Amino acid sequence: MLQISEIVKKTEEMFDLFNEHFYDNELTRPAITVSPDGGRGAYGWYSINERGAKEAGHSVKIENVALKKINGCKACEYCHEKEKAVCVQKDDMQDIYPKIKEADMLVMASPIYYYTMTGQIISALNRTYALGRLAHIKKTALILSSGAPDMYEAAVTQYKGVTGWWGAVDDGIFAVPGMVRSHSPENTGEEWLERLYQFGRNLK
Repeated sequence: MLQISEIVKKTEEMFDLFNEHFYDNELTRPAITVSPDGGRGAYGWYSINERGAKEAGHSVKIENVALKKINGCKACEYCHEKEKAVCVQKDDMQDIYPKIKEADMLVMASPIYYYTMTGQIISALNRTYALGRLAHIKKTALILSSGAPDMYEAAVTQYKGVTGWWGAVDDGIFAVPGMVRSHSPENTGEEWLERLYQFGRNLK
């Protein structure tokens, strides 16, 4: 049985070949989402923000942590007591660390299944502990999606706590409701598509 990660990888590879052969790599790779119900998830909403940001001249990198193997922090203190800023766990987080070090803005996107961000993004966020206080991250933003409008408080509190300690400026929190009821008027999403696109376009 094919895994979602394999489907996404093959689709992106096909796009890259098509882009190189016919368009000299001028096309921007889309953020590809695979969902059983065919609806937009937080990753899809983020892709709209990414398009706007790239059109404004920013360099954008997407890391879909849901498709990666990232363990939770072990609280072993290896990264602080033995090798500074080096995590002892050699999983997919090792590929993300260099990109976090290079970034000056971090946008987090997560669906809300049960009042908090997903376990995958929380694990990745916790693992940044190895790098210490990310003072080089100047700005952050948060994109959340859920089936109800009153599910965001815990996720927003966690986001503000971590990014506040970094000293980053919050550039925006976007909470998109109505994502479970696929035929809900809320879920047409045109207003949210425009808001997130303009957010990316107006980044300074």
